[in-house]
Parts: sequence; structure tokens; C-alpha cells
Amino acid sequence: VLHHAKTRRWFEVGDAVASKLIETSLLDLVEEKPTIKRRKAHAMPRGYVLRYCDVVCTKKYHHCHEGNKAFLKLVGSYTEAYKRTTTRPQKEALFQRVLNVVRTENSGFFLNYNSEMQQWYDVGDRLALRTILLAFCALTEQKQQQPHTK
Repeated sequence: VLHHAKTRRWFEVGDAVASKLIETSLLDLVEEKPTIKRRKAHAMPRGYVLRYCDVVCTKKYHHCHEGNKAFLKLVGSYTEAYKRTTTRPQKEALFQRVLNVVRTENSGFFLNYNSEMQQWYDVGDRLALRTILLAFCALTEQKQQQPHTK
């Protein structure tokens, strides 16, 4: 399953087609400009309720939150591209693409909870990109540990 950024749709393709698309799109990643302005950390309105498109950023992922489950599926759809990236600009562009999908296409936020103020706050792009990096690392490590079955 791949996500087409221009049409904003998901589609299924065979492995050979997917690997060809990933190889050709890696060159586009480096040239792609971020489509959104950098966000800084900011407090959400009081009484903000988590939505299905929000990602909760904590040291331990909240796997029970549906936004985190969808986020991990999204990151999982880009793991082949992540494995094929060889340079830092390619990786950064891939992380930025995932960030753009969550923020613009899904209208989601990367959130953390401040228990002292009893309020959610958006962690900003810097920590959101760090969360994306950790998700890629966790998923690729998890796939390497799984036994290969035929």
C-alpha cells in the first residue's frame, strides 16, 4: 500500500511496482520543498479533546490511541523508502513528507500532555520530526527481529 502525495490517496501495488516507484520517488524527495511553515510548540485550547488524527508523543507511545495506530501504519507504508535512503537530506525529506501528511492532509497534531497545567500542547515540528525518526527506527528494528516465513 502506497500513499500518493499529489492525489492524497492510498493505493495497492505489487512489490515490483512499489520498489520501482520508491526508487524513482527518492530523487523527488530531496528536491521537494516543505509545504507547510515550521510550527513551534504551543498550548492547545483548554478542554481540547484528542482526535483520531492526533499523535500522542511520549517516551512510551500510547498504542491504545487510534491516532498513534494510524500514525504507525503511515510510517510503516514508508519503511521501504526509508530503507532505500542513503543520505541525510533524503531521510529528512522523507520525515518531512510524513509530517506533512499528518499535519496538512489529516489535520492532526503531535501532542503531549502537561499534567501541571492539565492541558494538551503541540510539541512543534522539531520534536514531531524526532517522533517520526523514532517510529521509523522502531518499525525497521521490529521487522528485522521477525522470523522470515515462506
